[in-house]
Amino acid sequence: MPQFSLATNFDTKILSEIDKLNKKYPESKVFEVYGSLPLSLTGSGRSTIGLPAVSTTDLAKHIETAHKFSLKFNYLMNSSRVSDLDDLTFRKQLDMFLNDLIKIQVDSITLADEKLIRYVRRKFPTLPIHVSLITGVDTVAEAKKYSNLGVSLTTLNQHTINRDLKTIATIVQDVNCDIMLYANISCLQNCPLRDAHYKWLSSQSNESTTDDNQRVDKFILQCERQYIENPIEFLRSPFIRPEALKLYEAVGVKHFKLSDRRESTEALVKTAEAYMSGAFHGNLFSFLFRDDRKWSNAVRNIVEVKSLGNTAININNDKLTAFNFDELVTLLTGEDLEKFYVDMTTAAVSGVDDQKTKSFHNKLQSVL
Repeated sequence: MPQFSLATNFDTKILSEIDKLNKKYPESKVFEVYGSLPLSLTGSGRSTIGLPAVSTTDLAKHIETAHKFSLKFNYLMNSSRVSDLDDLTFRKQLDMFLNDLIKIQVDSITLADEKLIRYVRRKFPTLPIHVSLITGVDTVAEAKKYSNLGVSLTTLNQHTINRDLKTIATIVQDVNCDIMLYANISCLQNCPLRDAHYKWLSSQSNESTTDDNQRVDKFILQCERQYIENPIEFLRSPFIRPEALKLYEAVGVKHFKLSDRRESTEALVKTAEAYMSGAFHGNLFSFLFRDDRKWSNAVRNIVEVKSLGNTAININNDKLTAFNFDELVTLLTGEDLEKFYVDMTTAAVSGVDDQKTKSFHNKLQSVL
């Protein structure tokens, strides 16, 4: 049975809506929601741009309500930039923060920094740890290393491994923790800026490093340009469609992450339902890139997003189903895979050259 870790926007309604979905789809389950304070001692894997402005009190109330609906809460401390653990003052602050999380009954925490994982495992041995996708685990050796540290779950590197079923299967067999994959990703395959982007995001949610002058996510703008200039990247992007879950279940993966913490309750529930039902009919671009918000979020602090307009990009998801997209992108290799991507882009992707798309692109890029 597929189980989902869903982002929360801290709207109480989302918890009751998840409960309805869990009752509607008994063959799948949202088992937890995840989130964090917008700014914190360690930071998380998102900048504060667009994150809900919640307090510690709000966090505690949300966790309490989640538990009433039999949902676990995973707190994100998955910054890739953590202060020096040799600093006694920082360690005292960290211990206080973790004790506060335990007091409000956080069920688990997600960490990305290996030293921090080792520290928390030693100092708080009963607190379940999830290894963040930011850590970049994509080999059997790396997965076993964290499994041997006693973590309860590891999310693999979505940029490199999501379509490598053989390696995923081997990892699942060789570790003693759960394995999770990030499903509704809208990032470039093997993105060369991955680590630099996560470092920037981490710095923008850390109390000691956030910078009000860095209000634009320039990494996303560079990403958007790559997609527009080379539309084949839309299908190379290592997303896992709702229809593809059965392939991953067959190799032992039961847990899937669904984002994004900046989205509305309606959008998050729509995403969860598509994956829980195992089907989505419509524009996969709008579904994954969230009606262009994936890109416009990068400038929302300095630009009226509505002034950008919208793209006309469409990825016909039913056509991908008809051409056995998931089976083939996880089976084909080399030139055969590249030819398939080219053919499928021609068949299923449209609107990249539309005037609406060009206008959106030019306005967005003018911010750089």
